[in-house]
Amino acid sequence: MKDMIKTTINFLFKNKRNDQVTESRRKAKFDACAYNVHYKSDLLIFDDFLPNLLGSWRAAEMVYYLKNFDTAKLICLKNFYKPTDKSKIANREFNKDKETFLNTFSLKSDVVIPIDNDNEISVNTKLAYCLFINNLIEIFPVLERFQIPFAFTLYPGGGFKLYDPECEKFLEKLKQSKLFKGLIVTQQSTKDYLINRLSFSEKKIKFIYGGTMDLTKYHLNHEKKYYGINKDTLDICFVASKYMHFGIDKGFDVFCNIAASLSNKYDFIKFHVIGGFNQDDLLYPVKQGSITFYNHQNFEWFKNFYSDIDIIVSPVKANVLAHGAFDGFPTGAVVDASLFGVAMMTADPTGDNVYTKFEDEKDIFLIESNCYSILKKIDVILSNPEKIKNVSIKGKEKAFELFNSDYQFKQRLNFLKTCMQD
Repeated sequence: MKDMIKTTINFLFKNKRNDQVTESRRKAKFDACAYNVHYKSDLLIFDDFLPNLLGSWRAAEMVYYLKNFDTAKLICLKNFYKPTDKSKIANREFNKDKETFLNTFSLKSDVVIPIDNDNEISVNTKLAYCLFINNLIEIFPVLERFQIPFAFTLYPGGGFKLYDPECEKFLEKLKQSKLFKGLIVTQQSTKDYLINRLSFSEKKIKFIYGGTMDLTKYHLNHEKKYYGINKDTLDICFVASKYMHFGIDKGFDVFCNIAASLSNKYDFIKFHVIGGFNQDDLLYPVKQGSITFYNHQNFEWFKNFYSDIDIIVSPVKANVLAHGAFDGFPTGAVVDASLFGVAMMTADPTGDNVYTKFEDEKDIFLIESNCYSILKKIDVILSNPEKIKNVSIKGKEKAFELFNSDYQFKQRLNFLKTCMQD
């Protein structure tokens, strides 16, 4: 923070639509204050989603920082709490979510600050940090105005699109900024793109595959059941947030196609959908009574749900939500399910399994995002139901290895500490 910042300064985050922001999102307009203080905070985290706990991995990462830096603060941009925000994924109340967040993780009340807080917000910090390019786009004017050093994680999604002119323009701008200390990438394809396409210095990039999971939380409330072993139904689920009509980017159209095909042949196959979808999103005539919609659910809810689920299907597609848009491999929802003992069946449109090296029909079912590819795998399963249990067990072991807490959390913490020293 520059010494010239001695008095209260008002600043405005502008509410203007940006091509880098997905059409389903409206960025918040707000006033906030910054003032000089006698100390610098270690870390200011900016996030548009928390303290909403629907995303368990996101909370796990941020709570780890809040507990491992003495003066870290979480500044909530509140985009998912605004009544006019059509992208709200569920009816949420900030104060209730904040109380739950603080109680769940035993945090002090002052570590979470909404951007429309009545009190002034200090931006005198060693480092600012956020997830997703959309968050960085929103706070970037403030970082520049107050000369705040920053780092971020460039996850797939959240406005990041490969070969998109507006994204590339913004990435070029921040690459030149003296405030930019580095970024974390979680997919091999992202790292290759930044280095080969945009000429980012490899020294500025920290590759840490995947995301942050509190692995101590992944225990089921009931015995895990498997089709053909201790239950008679084959239960297949689809878990993803809806960002466009019919969920085509997530492959929900493909899921509907297989549900229609299989439900008309087999009464014992049941389908389950979580994530903002309903009957109006069905593009194919699925047999009545064979598919159930649950809307969005909290993390704890899944502990019962996944006890009875055999397979999670994720026929994700790249370049559908927008040109260059893509998902991580596997998606966070698929990894969650795997850690609860559900067999993964997923597409890999950007070839990121080159790093993870999951093996088809050993610890995962690899598919293309089409009905024929998935039906072939289902035929294999129906002829050998024990394959579900075997693949799910091996997949869970692989996921626990990849998302080991020491690997995921400590590397990120050390990265941020290094950024603060530069």
